[in-house]
Amino acid sequence: MRVWRRSVPKMVLVLLACILFVVFGALMGLGLLGESDGLFARVVGWMAVLLGVVAASKWLRQLWAGDPVVVAVGPEGIHDRRLSAQPIPWDDIDGIAVHQVRRTRFLILRMTPEAVRRHVHSAPSKLGTRMYGGPGIATIGLDRSFDELVAAVSKWLPQNEVR
Repeated sequence: MRVWRRSVPKMVLVLLACILFVVFGALMGLGLLGESDGLFARVVGWMAVLLGVVAASKWLRQLWAGDPVVVAVGPEGIHDRRLSAQPIPWDDIDGIAVHQVRRTRFLILRMTPEAVRRHVHSAPSKLGTRMYGGPGIATIGLDRSFDELVAAVSKWLPQNEVR
């Protein structure tokens, strides 16, 4: 079984980025950045503050969670604690694909709608399922690489190609 744990140094860097996002958003919202202090700039600034606070709270919650294992891949299936409470059996995964948004890669699990309903309980993952055709797994903030995740999943799900 291969596991991906939270990487504290990586998570601290992400939290610092969230804090900077909040600070610059607040400066923008208060009209303290440059001469452009129009209503649109202020609204965008306060929206950035809100987004930064929500993202920071998500990362803090993950940082302080008890068990550091986030993703596990083994003979019983794949278990991403951010997606489901239990491992998703290989029989419920029809295939995999790789999707990239900017520089972040996601391993998309191709599943039937019934399998998604049975296993995926996270609201953001359900939204991702609608957008990308299956729940996605990223390795942001984890101690192992995305390529290692693809290799581990491919080992247990060899009949499905990575697209």
